[in-house]
Amino acid sequence: MLFAKIENDEIIEWPINSAKLCRDHSISAGDNDSLLQAAAELGYVYISSDTLTPPPKQDMNNRLALGPLEKSPEGKWYRTYVLEELTIGSPSYLDRLNFQWGIIRAEREKRFKEYEWRVFRNLREKTLGLQETDNITELEEYRKNLSNITDQEDPFNIKWPIL
Repeated sequence: MLFAKIENDEIIEWPINSAKLCRDHSISAGDNDSLLQAAAELGYVYISSDTLTPPPKQDMNNRLALGPLEKSPEGKWYRTYVLEELTIGSPSYLDRLNFQWGIIRAEREKRFKEYEWRVFRNLREKTLGLQETDNITELEEYRKNLSNITDQEDPFNIKWPIL
Protein backbone atom coordinates (compact mmCIF):
# COMPACT_ATOMS: atom_id res chain seq x y z
CA MET A 1 0.00 0.00 0.00
CA LEU A 2 1.20 3.48 -0.80
CA PHE A 3 0.47 6.64 1.13
CA ALA A 4 1.17 10.33 0.79
CA LYS A 5 1.41 13.08 3.39
CA ILE A 6 -0.77 15.91 2.08
CA GLU A 7 -1.51 19.16 3.89
CA ASN A 8 -3.76 21.84 2.38
CA ASP A 9 -3.52 20.18 -1.04
CA GLU A 10 0.27 20.33 -0.87
CA ILE A 11 2.12 17.07 -1.22
CA ILE A 12 4.61 16.91 1.65
CA GLU A 13 5.87 13.36 1.18
CA TRP A 14 5.27 10.86 -1.62
CA PRO A 15 5.49 7.87 -1.97
CA ILE A 16 5.47 6.19 1.43
CA ASN A 17 4.94 2.44 1.58
CA SER A 18 3.14 0.77 4.45
CA ALA A 19 6.34 -0.76 5.88
CA LYS A 20 8.00 2.67 6.19
CA LEU A 21 4.84 4.18 7.64
CA CYS A 22 4.63 1.43 10.29
CA ARG A 23 8.35 1.67 11.08
CA ASP A 24 8.50 5.47 11.31
CA HIS A 25 5.37 5.79 13.44
CA SER A 26 5.51 2.57 15.47
CA ILE A 27 2.31 1.25 13.96
CA SER A 28 1.77 -2.48 14.27
CA ALA A 29 1.15 -4.03 10.88
CA GLY A 30 -2.32 -5.45 11.52
CA ASP A 31 -5.10 -5.71 8.99
CA ASN A 32 -5.53 -3.18 6.20
CA ASP A 33 -8.45 -1.39 7.85
CA SER A 34 -6.41 -0.75 11.02
CA LEU A 35 -3.48 0.50 8.97
CA LEU A 36 -5.69 2.81 6.91
CA GLN A 37 -7.25 4.23 10.09
CA ALA A 38 -3.87 4.76 11.80
CA ALA A 39 -2.46 6.40 8.66
CA ALA A 40 -5.43 8.75 8.38
CA GLU A 41 -5.05 9.74 12.04
CA LEU A 42 -1.44 10.69 11.29
CA GLY A 43 -2.50 12.77 8.28
CA TYR A 44 -1.54 10.29 5.55
CA VAL A 45 -3.75 9.64 2.56
CA TYR A 46 -4.00 6.17 1.01
CA ILE A 47 -3.24 6.34 -2.70
CA SER A 48 -4.85 3.46 -4.57
CA SER A 49 -3.36 1.98 -7.71
CA ASP A 50 -6.01 3.76 -9.78
CA THR A 51 -4.89 6.34 -12.33
CA LEU A 52 -6.74 9.09 -14.17
CA THR A 53 -4.83 8.42 -17.36
CA PRO A 54 -3.28 5.17 -18.57
CA PRO A 55 0.43 4.79 -17.78
CA PRO A 56 2.85 5.27 -20.67
CA LYS A 57 4.13 2.14 -22.39
CA GLN A 58 7.55 1.03 -21.23
CA ASP A 59 10.02 -0.36 -23.69
CA MET A 60 13.54 -1.72 -23.78
CA ASN A 61 15.17 1.63 -22.93
CA ASN A 62 12.63 2.99 -20.44
CA ARG A 63 10.96 1.66 -17.32
CA LEU A 64 7.80 2.74 -15.63
CA ALA A 65 8.26 4.69 -12.41
CA LEU A 66 5.91 6.48 -10.03
CA GLY A 67 5.37 10.09 -10.94
CA PRO A 68 3.81 12.96 -9.00
CA LEU A 69 0.31 12.69 -7.62
CA GLU A 70 -2.61 14.11 -9.53
CA LYS A 71 -5.84 15.39 -8.01
CA SER A 72 -9.17 14.83 -9.75
CA PRO A 73 -11.85 17.55 -9.89
CA GLU A 74 -13.73 15.49 -7.28
CA GLY A 75 -10.80 15.86 -4.87
CA LYS A 76 -9.41 12.30 -5.01
CA TRP A 77 -5.66 11.80 -5.35
CA TYR A 78 -4.34 9.50 -8.07
CA ARG A 79 -1.00 8.01 -9.01
CA THR A 80 0.78 9.00 -12.19
CA TYR A 81 3.58 7.19 -13.91
CA VAL A 82 6.55 8.45 -15.87
CA LEU A 83 9.13 6.75 -17.99
CA GLU A 84 12.67 6.63 -16.64
CA GLU A 85 15.39 6.20 -19.19
CA LEU A 86 17.67 3.27 -18.47
CA THR A 87 21.36 3.52 -19.18
CA ILE A 88 22.29 0.78 -21.59
CA GLY A 89 24.58 -1.69 -19.84
CA SER A 90 23.63 -0.59 -16.32
CA PRO A 91 22.72 -3.35 -13.83
CA SER A 92 19.07 -2.25 -13.72
CA TYR A 93 18.90 -2.26 -17.52
CA LEU A 94 20.40 -5.74 -17.73
CA ASP A 95 18.21 -7.07 -14.91
CA ARG A 96 15.14 -5.73 -16.65
CA LEU A 97 16.16 -7.26 -19.98
CA ASN A 98 16.87 -10.63 -18.38
CA PHE A 99 13.54 -10.57 -16.56
CA GLN A 100 11.66 -9.74 -19.78
CA TRP A 101 13.46 -12.46 -21.72
CA GLY A 102 12.39 -14.88 -18.96
CA ILE A 103 8.77 -13.87 -19.55
CA ILE A 104 9.22 -14.40 -23.29
CA ARG A 105 10.78 -17.85 -22.78
CA ALA A 106 7.92 -18.88 -20.47
CA GLU A 107 5.37 -17.76 -23.06
CA ARG A 108 7.28 -19.66 -25.74
CA GLU A 109 7.16 -22.85 -23.64
CA LYS A 110 3.42 -22.40 -23.18
CA ARG A 111 2.98 -22.05 -26.94
CA PHE A 112 5.13 -25.13 -27.56
CA LYS A 113 2.85 -27.17 -25.29
CA GLU A 114 -0.25 -25.83 -27.03
CA TYR A 115 1.09 -26.94 -30.41
CA GLU A 116 2.72 -30.30 -29.51
CA TRP A 117 -0.48 -32.34 -29.56
CA ARG A 118 -0.97 -31.46 -33.22
CA VAL A 119 2.42 -32.97 -34.10
CA PHE A 120 1.56 -36.16 -32.19
CA ARG A 121 -1.83 -36.32 -33.92
CA ASN A 122 -0.09 -35.92 -37.27
CA LEU A 123 2.33 -38.74 -36.44
CA ARG A 124 -0.54 -40.99 -35.32
CA GLU A 125 -2.55 -40.23 -38.48
CA LYS A 126 0.49 -40.93 -40.67
CA THR A 127 1.20 -44.23 -38.85
CA LEU A 128 -2.42 -45.36 -39.23
CA GLY A 129 -2.56 -44.33 -42.88
CA LEU A 130 -5.24 -41.71 -42.22
CA GLN A 131 -5.71 -38.34 -43.91
CA GLU A 132 -3.41 -35.87 -42.13
CA THR A 133 -5.30 -33.04 -40.42
CA ASP A 134 -2.35 -30.62 -40.31
CA ASN A 135 0.46 -29.94 -42.72
CA ILE A 136 3.58 -31.15 -40.90
CA THR A 137 5.75 -28.68 -42.84
CA GLU A 138 3.69 -25.77 -41.44
CA LEU A 139 3.87 -27.23 -37.94
CA GLU A 140 7.64 -27.58 -38.14
CA GLU A 141 7.99 -24.04 -39.52
CA TYR A 142 5.98 -22.76 -36.55
CA ARG A 143 8.17 -24.75 -34.14
CA LYS A 144 11.31 -23.33 -35.76
CA ASN A 145 9.96 -19.77 -35.53
CA LEU A 146 9.08 -20.28 -31.86
CA SER A 147 12.55 -21.68 -31.20
CA ASN A 148 14.13 -18.58 -32.74
CA ILE A 149 11.95 -16.07 -30.90
CA THR A 150 14.89 -14.95 -28.75
CA ASP A 151 16.77 -13.88 -31.89
CA GLN A 152 14.59 -10.76 -31.95
CA GLU A 153 16.28 -7.67 -30.53
CA ASP A 154 13.55 -6.14 -28.36
CA PRO A 155 11.88 -8.40 -25.77
CA PHE A 156 9.26 -5.70 -25.15
CA ASN A 157 8.08 -5.78 -28.76
CA ILE A 158 8.00 -9.46 -29.76
CA LYS A 159 6.45 -10.53 -33.06
CA TRP A 160 4.99 -13.95 -32.31
CA PRO A 161 4.60 -16.49 -35.13
CA ILE A 162 1.10 -17.55 -36.05
CA LEU A 163 0.13 -21.12 -36.81
